[in-house]
Amino acid sequence: MTHTDTATRRRRLIADLREFATYLEAHAHIPIPRYLDLEFQVHTRNDTDAATEDEAIAEVGRIAERLGVPVTVRSGHHVATLRMGLVVYKAVAIEEQARAAYRSSLRPDDSGGVR
Repeated sequence: MTHTDTATRRRRLIADLREFATYLEAHAHIPIPRYLDLEFQVHTRNDTDAATEDEAIAEVGRIAERLGVPVTVRSGHHVATLRMGLVVYKAVAIEEQARAAYRSSLRPDDSGGVR
């Protein structure tokens, strides 16, 4: 994705969020989730220019620095989290060993899906 594409998508996302918030304000009868937060996840291997696992992990660190938050590492997941009330932004990089462990834990179920 080029910088122009990213900038255009960013402007659209912000405009859509504002429109959605305005809609919810104007339609108080529309229920909202009682127990769920609105969470945005940026997976640095897919959503940035990071081409390798090391670059993706480093990008989480750079994003964390910009956000002013720490990076947490648990089970091969590198995460920087910014919480603003019920809205959460996360930058995530998952090590290949963690992805491989997850894939190997999947088992087919009787319906042809996985569990």
